[in-house]
Amino acid sequence: MPVNEMFDIGETSKNGTALLTLRGEFDATAVPALRESIQRQIDAGCSSMVVNLLDARFIDSTTLGVLAGAQKRLAEHGADPLLVVAAGQIARVFRITGLDRVLAVSEELPDTLTA
Repeated sequence: MPVNEMFDIGETSKNGTALLTLRGEFDATAVPALRESIQRQIDAGCSSMVVNLLDARFIDSTTLGVLAGAQKRLAEHGADPLLVVAAGQIARVFRITGLDRVLAVSEELPDTLTA
C-alpha cells in the first residue's frame, strides 16, 4: 500500500493474527484505506486482529466508528474480538467515548506478536 502523507497502515500477520499498524493522523480521509485493510484481513481468514495505534497521532470519530464496526464484522466471521492497542491521548479518546468498555484496549502488543 502506498504511503499517504498523513497516514500509513502497515499490514502483517503471525499465527493467524492480523496486525494493522496505524501511523500518523486518521480522519475521514483515512477511513476508506482502514476499512479496506480490515476487510482484506477478514477475507484472508484471520482468527484475530490487533490494531496497533502506538504511532497514531490523531484519530477522529469516523475512525472510531470503523474500529467499532470491525469488531462486529470480525465476530460475524468467527474471529476473536478486535484488540486495539493505544497509549496517551489515543487511549484517552477511547475512555472518553466509552469504547474502552466495548473494544479490548491494551497499551502493549500481545507477546504472541512481539516474540
